[in-house]
Amino acid sequence: MNKLLIAALFLPALATADKSDFEICQSISKYAGMVMESRQLGVDMAKTYESVKDDPLMSGIVRDAYSSPQYTGDDFRERRIASFKSDWFLVCINARKAK
Repeated sequence: MNKLLIAALFLPALATADKSDFEICQSISKYAGMVMESRQLGVDMAKTYESVKDDPLMSGIVRDAYSSPQYTGDDFRERRIASFKSDWFLVCINARKAK
């Protein structure tokens, strides 16, 4: 399942009266960055996945991160983490605007 489809299906459930689209997407982006950092540091996927296995959006982020290669150089890791965060922020914003 691609990122936009995951986001379009499950982001409406995150809508709250007191959070803007920007704040929601910022939170998702931050979570995506933490997951990708775990991936890049070699944390076992099962450990990362366990706490979110019942949440389709968050488990989709974990699956997406762990389908990405693990890099050895710090510079490559940092760029991959930043890119992954930005990718998920964009997916979220696009899904929120499409509602």
